[in-house]
Amino acid sequence: MQRGGMMRDQETLRQHVLDELNWEPSLDAAGIAVAVKDDVVALTGVVPTYAQKVAAEHAAKRAGVRGVVNDIDVRLHAHHERDDEALAEAALQALRWNARIDATQLVVRVADGWVRLEGTVEKPFERLAAEEAVATLVGVVGVTNLVALRPNAPPQPTDVRGRVEAALRRRAELAARDATLVRVETCGDRVVLRGTVHSWADRAAAEAAAWGAPGVVAVEDELEVVAPGEAGSNPA
Repeated sequence: MQRGGMMRDQETLRQHVLDELNWEPSLDAAGIAVAVKDDVVALTGVVPTYAQKVAAEHAAKRAGVRGVVNDIDVRLHAHHERDDEALAEAALQALRWNARIDATQLVVRVADGWVRLEGTVEKPFERLAAEEAVATLVGVVGVTNLVALRPNAPPQPTDVRGRVEAALRRRAELAARDATLVRVETCGDRVVLRGTVHSWADRAAAEAAAWGAPGVVAVEDELEVVAPGEAGSNPA
């Protein structure tokens, strides 16, 4: 149910998801099935690359859904198959050639086309960049990102909260949003985000703001995506 006791037309929402999938130029959506219940979309079917599986999830989120369950299978074409050793070497090369990543502390393990990233980095964006670097490689069927953070200095909880709240206010002003709908809680080097946002893009922006605070090693994103115009309460 939506806030205020109103539910959006689920078939209309499903069509919006289908439209976004078909609109995404990097995706062949012919093999994807879409089901929607309570504004949560379930994606099933088959795509030929892991990159397309990721693209499908991003496209579905653009449709204004509240959540996405991505159960799409990746079935490589014969000419895309790679043995695990070759794929592991390609993944290492992709990490080494990425200027945003210090790959010296990263380890790559591959089993049946599934890439497992381990090791440590200093910045949260490096962790994401490492996953993005290997996600589009030929032969990848999935990625597990176990890269940990090792901040240079221990954070001060009040400083972390203040920095995150300030970043949220700046981004909200640029997007004409209400930053007070997001509540920031801190516990040492961990940040918890609660409240509501109007889109997955706003949710991603809030999470990025939290990760940007010095010393943060974990962000728990408990934000709820609520369509503009729906009734809600200020979490503060």
